[in-house]
Amino acid sequence: GLNAAAPLERLLALPALLDRLAERAEPRPLSSIEWDAAPPSCDARRIDRACRHIMQHFTEPISLAVVAALVRLSPAGFSRFFHRMTGRTFVGWLTEVRIGHACRLLAQTDLPVLTIALDSGFGNLSNFNRAFRRLRGCTPREWRRQGE
Repeated sequence: GLNAAAPLERLLALPALLDRLAERAEPRPLSSIEWDAAPPSCDARRIDRACRHIMQHFTEPISLAVVAALVRLSPAGFSRFFHRMTGRTFVGWLTEVRIGHACRLLAQTDLPVLTIALDSGFGNLSNFNRAFRRLRGCTPREWRRQGE
């Protein structure tokens, strides 16, 4: 299963898993990623460190430059590295993580959509709704109703 996979394999499987969960008639909570000990390669350690930081801070503003510095790469180098390792852009992956968290809150709580947007790391409701529609094909309210 996914828990037995290496950290990088789990990371690469996350977007597909989020997509499958979003298509389910009944949303199920997303489990948090569990990370094993540091992987052996330098690239794997770098992506693991970057992704750990993102997963710990996705509800806050996250700067690509800060994450790049964390793994000792330039912002441009980190962008290329992150895309090569994950198949996603940094911003795209961060948005997917945030929308996945929002989906869990929509499914498990009755919190207002604005509160969920802010709790998921979005600065305002417009950006949240636009990102949600782009990734899920519907509004957060429609998605919540589909799961009821």
